Amino acid sequence: MSVPLNGKVSADLDWNYLQSDIQHFIDKNLMILWKLDLGLFKNLKSPLSNQTQFLSLILSLEHLRDSFWKKFQASTLGVCLYSGSANFALQMNWDEQLEQNYALWCEENRKGESQNSEAYFKSLFARDAAAEYLTLMANRMPDAMQLFLDLEMDLSVPTILEMQLLNRERFDRFHLMIRNAKLPTLSSYQESVIGLCLPSFCLIHPDYYQRLEKVAQDLSIKNSFSPNPRVFSYS
Repeated sequence: MSVPLNGKVSADLDWNYLQSDIQHFIDKNLMILWKLDLGLFKNLKSPLSNQTQFLSLILSLEHLRDSFWKKFQASTLGVCLYSGSANFALQMNWDEQLEQNYALWCEENRKGESQNSEAYFKSLFARDAAAEYLTLMANRMPDAMQLFLDLEMDLSVPTILEMQLLNRERFDRFHLMIRNAKLPTLSSYQESVIGLCLPSFCLIHPDYYQRLEKVAQDLSIKNSFSPNPRVFSYS
């Protein structure tokens, strides 16, 4: 059972009105997923680098930890920190500072690539920015707290990009709940005799994925494999 909590910067963090509902769920032996709405990322008022904003969001997370999570830990499945598009580029506020950071990132990662790949690389930059921000938050929480991301994949996203946006290695502190993915996910797990090893999330150029994309599409149609991220490169 999911319980929504307002944890935005402007929230008063008064969640006591939920006590009776929560107790009702527990009495029915239901496990609770706390869906903490931090406004990530579109509703943030300041750049990601703003320390005051970050600490305010951490305060919301700490309040959840010290109240509902500790009190109802035995009946808690985990805490969801983000719910939205898996293509974080659509969720970011592309302010001047973020655009500058993207330009610097491109200098290191887009050498020789054409402008036709702009949306592709912007999506991967946003993935990394979001993952790092979320991981900074997660690192403030106890290891016993199970953390989730609720990700929705746009069906129009190419398979080659989906492989990278949903690479679990990039979100290793989180459980991913994925909707509308073209590729198999843990939520749709079934036994299979074929596994597909993916490159490390650090290897972002399309060349690493072009052949894998065709193989993944063919196997996905046959429902005969599951993707398995591993750290290795192709020669």
